[in-house]
Amino acid sequence: MPRYADYTDFAQRFVEELPSPRELEARRSEFWDLLEVNAGRILEDAGDADSLEDRFSSLGAGGLQVLCLWAGLEPLQTRAGLKSTIAKYLAANLTYPGCQSAILINEFLYRRRADAIEAICRLLLPEGQFELIRSSDVDTNSKRFCYAISAFVQNPHNLRLLMLYESAERAGYTRYVLVPRTETASGNPIDGETVNQAQQHVETGVDFAVLNVETVNNILDDFERRYGHKESLCFDLFKDPENTMTLVFILRYLRESYIREVDGVIFGDEAELIVLRLYDRIRTVDEHSSTGIGVRIATAMASTLLEDDNLRYIEDTQLTEQEDLENLIGALASGEDRQLRFREVYLEAAPIEEAPILILRCAKERNLSKPLEFLKRKDIDLLQDLHNIRNLKIGFVVPSDEDKEDVYSFTVFCKRVRSMRYFLPYAAANISTDVRSRFEAYLREKHNVRVVPGTG
Repeated sequence: MPRYADYTDFAQRFVEELPSPRELEARRSEFWDLLEVNAGRILEDAGDADSLEDRFSSLGAGGLQVLCLWAGLEPLQTRAGLKSTIAKYLAANLTYPGCQSAILINEFLYRRRADAIEAICRLLLPEGQFELIRSSDVDTNSKRFCYAISAFVQNPHNLRLLMLYESAERAGYTRYVLVPRTETASGNPIDGETVNQAQQHVETGVDFAVLNVETVNNILDDFERRYGHKESLCFDLFKDPENTMTLVFILRYLRESYIREVDGVIFGDEAELIVLRLYDRIRTVDEHSSTGIGVRIATAMASTLLEDDNLRYIEDTQLTEQEDLENLIGALASGEDRQLRFREVYLEAAPIEEAPILILRCAKERNLSKPLEFLKRKDIDLLQDLHNIRNLKIGFVVPSDEDKEDVYSFTVFCKRVRSMRYFLPYAAANISTDVRSRFEAYLREKHNVRVVPGTG
């Protein structure tokens, strides 16, 4: 049995794709500022090898062996030995641009989700390079580091896309669909021919190939001049061909803010990050913004690109029949659907004395089936009145690559729109786009229940 963890075969193949630490191009501090990395302070502290050991403490043996081989150092050591060796090397060779970049990329990755980094690198990296990392048996944080440094070597700008995409995967969204306007702003009806023409434009949609940062900035300038009177900027744009989706990232002035220091206060202008996920030739948008302004910006984009001001986005209100919702809740309560777990039910009025609000919740690995059955035997049926249910929390089980199961929580709000039909928006944060889409598709195909991202 080997004395040390040995990932040197992978590390050697990976390092062959990298320029040497001396040859890798350095980036200015302004580049790292946009990535929210304080390069000046971090590199100033990096002369202390002990400090660097702490900074690389989350990196596993695989990533450390990559760094050692890249630096021409002995890769077969204990993990503690690897950390000490690479920290001393980096601290002693801070003039090498590769050493600086390795330290700053490691800092950039702090608390960033590995699954989001992998998802975008699948699209950014050459297939062979991506598969080399993905199929290796190194730990998750080492893979994350290898993805990031590969993306940086290919094009330093890729780190900004990694940052924005990871932020977008964390966010919650509301879904809107593009429709013709039928009334003017003053409430007067728009003539039928104009509405029909707008409908034709909606059906035609937009070829995402025409979208770029300059085009979006021109639209933002016009929008702010006419409606917003604030400052906004398209920070970046990313086209995802696998999901036929375009992500638009916009920074917009939010408010004056301040940071209190020990001996004073720094004032500055705080910007919010608006994320627009554009689908289906711009006919559908998932919007994230703290102020809700994103949907108005999306409307301005659609109107400009389709050359028609008689368009607007309205919240997607796909409805579910009451019978289908009742059947889903029955399947959750019985535990018969092995891919769903009933985690929580929120009742506006409990069927007990004085009818208080009641939230029944179980641990992540459990299910409410048995507690609900126990209460039912006591003649307390919490699910008897569907109209009384404010929301459900559903665990969605997804098999992982390691023959394990990952469980993701979705809060589904039950809003009765008509006597026998419900609107079911769901809230989810820190869940990947792929898992959200699979959750929506599963409920639709298995239970005929339609859920859309939104708020309660």
